[in-house]
Amino acid sequence: MTKADSPTERSNAQIFRGAGYAARVRPWPGEPSIAHLVTVDQGSDVPSSLLRTWLNDLRRMGYSHVRTGALHASACRSYDAIGFVAVQLLALLRAPLPPRFTSRTTQRAASPTPRRTGDVHLRRGTDSELERLAFLDRQAFQPGWGLDATSISDAMNATPAHRLRVAVDESNGARIGYAVTGRAGKSSFLQRLAVDPAAQRRGVGSRLVVDAQVWARRWRATTMTVNTQVDNLAALRLYGDCGFVLLTEQLTVMQRALDHDV
Repeated sequence: MTKADSPTERSNAQIFRGAGYAARVRPWPGEPSIAHLVTVDQGSDVPSSLLRTWLNDLRRMGYSHVRTGALHASACRSYDAIGFVAVQLLALLRAPLPPRFTSRTTQRAASPTPRRTGDVHLRRGTDSELERLAFLDRQAFQPGWGLDATSISDAMNATPAHRLRVAVDESNGARIGYAVTGRAGKSSFLQRLAVDPAAQRRGVGSRLVVDAQVWARRWRATTMTVNTQVDNLAALRLYGDCGFVLLTEQLTVMQRALDHDV
């Protein structure tokens, strides 16, 4: 394990290693007392003995709780064994990417409702605006589940190739949505999608999703995968309209208090 200062003094990720496993740790966005522990392979069942060592290290570093990344079912057993509980369930959805996206498909998915109040255009995002996108992200998600600039950067760098797209309201130049799309071989991933609540029902989310699909297919990806909260009905409808199908597998975010050594 690498040494570190207190949680409030850390900005860079700490890397934990042991027994052939590795995990990245940094404070949870907006909650510096919670450690965000993300294993390199979220589907890997890390031994409980190694997790105990990491948790004791986190407690000594000053964290009060530890929260995992989104875990596949196969990886949850070891966390269950040492007292972690589920705090969020995520639905997994996947869409096949057709060889060609017809103009009818893209227009239907991107078409706004009558509540549209101005034109929206999509453009390339830049690293210099991640702080502003993080503010938008926190408005779009429930308290405690929004991303900060570092987390958005992590999402961008989670795959060998990625693209950041920003939706802009042409009437005032405001950023009203963004999407991070990742690609690894023939698989692509909608890593993050956020739309300003004040700009909903204008087709912004659909436009960003279809834009991501077209980009991924252009680079020969054949599928796109996304996850969202199981109770986020609006997101589930949006993805369904864009060709995503709900998978049987779910992902789980787990948490544990660090009030004593494990």
